[in-house]
Amino acid sequence: MFGTAWFSDFKIESGVANTSNTWNFLCVLFNNLDVNIEKNGTKQNIKLKLTQIDREDMNACMRRFQNSMQEMSGGKIKIQYDMVQTSAPITSMSYDEENGYYVSGYDVKDVIDPYLAQGKYDHIFIAFRTGDMNQQGAIPVNDWIGLGYMEYRGIGFSNIRLPDDDHNYIYKYDTRINTFPEEVMVHEFLHTLERNAEDYHMERPSLHDNEKYGYHSQKLIGLKTWYQDYMNQNIQTANRKNRTSCRNLYKKTSKINRF
Repeated sequence: MFGTAWFSDFKIESGVANTSNTWNFLCVLFNNLDVNIEKNGTKQNIKLKLTQIDREDMNACMRRFQNSMQEMSGGKIKIQYDMVQTSAPITSMSYDEENGYYVSGYDVKDVIDPYLAQGKYDHIFIAFRTGDMNQQGAIPVNDWIGLGYMEYRGIGFSNIRLPDDDHNYIYKYDTRINTFPEEVMVHEFLHTLERNAEDYHMERPSLHDNEKYGYHSQKLIGLKTWYQDYMNQNIQTANRKNRTSCRNLYKKTSKINRF
C-alpha cells in the first residue's frame, strides 16, 4: 500500500554541553510506604516506616559514598548530593518476575519531579523499606538490596532498599564486620555508567562479571577491589590488565532540560 506521511508538532529541547566530572545526586528518603500489592494470590495493604536508625545509616552512607567515589576513581568522579526526606508515602510499586516489587520513577513522580525541574541532578537514589521484622507483612522482592540500571526522565535512577532489621550491618561501618557500607550506592551508580557505555556502544565488562575476572567478595570490603579496578580500567586478567571499562563516561557528555 502507498500513502502520504507527514510530521507535525516538532519540539526542540534546549541543552547545554556539560563535560564536568561532578555528578549531582538527589537522595530521597521515603519515610512511609503504604501500598496495595498481591501476595500469595490475595490483595494486601502494606504499611511501613523508616526508623531513625534507617535515616542515620543513609546519611552516613551517602557521606561515605561521596568520599569513596573520588578516592576509588582517582579523582575522576566527584559527587555532590542533596539528601531530602519526605512524609509523602510511596503508594504504588512496579512489578516484574525477575525483581519482584520495586519502585520506578513513575511510582514516585509527584515527589521527585519538583526537584528534577531544577535541572541540576544527574542521578536519583530513593531509599525505602520493604519489610520490618517487628511487623507482620512485607513486600515480596527477589533477593536484591539495591536495584539499578534504570532511568527516569533521562537520568539514572536507583532503588536503595533498607533492611528489615535495624540490627543488620549492611549499611553500618564497623571495623570488625563491614568497612564498605556504601557498597550498594557504588554498585548501583556504576550500573548507570554501564548503561551509558552500552548506549554509546562502548566496549566494557559487565558489572556482574567480577568472578569471570577472578574478583570475589572479600571480608570487610565486599567487592571494593573490583569496583576500583573497574573504574580505573585496571581489571586484572590472567595475562594482562583489561583496558575495556566505562572510559570517557566519568564525565557527563550532555545535560538536556526535559521539563
